[in-house]
Amino acid sequence: LVFDSVVEKGGADINYFSAVGTLVSGISLSVLLCGLLMALARTKDRAIEIANSLTVEIASREKELNESQDRYERAVNGANDGIWEWVPDTEETYLSPRWKQLLGYADNELPSEYKSVIDRVHPDDVSNVNEAARAHLEEHIPHRVEFRMRCRNGEYRWFAARGQAIWDEDDK
Repeated sequence: LVFDSVVEKGGADINYFSAVGTLVSGISLSVLLCGLLMALARTKDRAIEIANSLTVEIASREKELNESQDRYERAVNGANDGIWEWVPDTEETYLSPRWKQLLGYADNELPSEYKSVIDRVHPDDVSNVNEAARAHLEEHIPHRVEFRMRCRNGEYRWFAARGQAIWDEDDK
């Protein structure tokens, strides 16, 4: 229509072949842009779907983790044992509040450090404790050792320790 009005007014000759090519290119570009917009809309919908699915999965796993932690707490409290964990390579140590309580300390009075343990072992028992740890770590002998520890009031009490290492593929 635009071309016809130019011709009616005595305008320049129009190359219809070029005009049709431009029109086809414009239509093609419009179709491509429409397809792109539809793909983006589907991608956004899919991203929302994935996010919702992940949110449900995370909530489910958090619930399972909380239930597992509650079960662990009941087991530890029911056993009335002190729990400890030690990572020899880093000296990272965990001492449960009950472990500290058995020595007469509140949780905040004794740092969860390897030094808190070894410094309280009776001097006559240190070599036995170290040998039990070495045998367990190097020879995979079950870790069970009895020894005396100095309590907060200065007295020594007998304790039995049990442990289980986890070895990696390099047996470390």
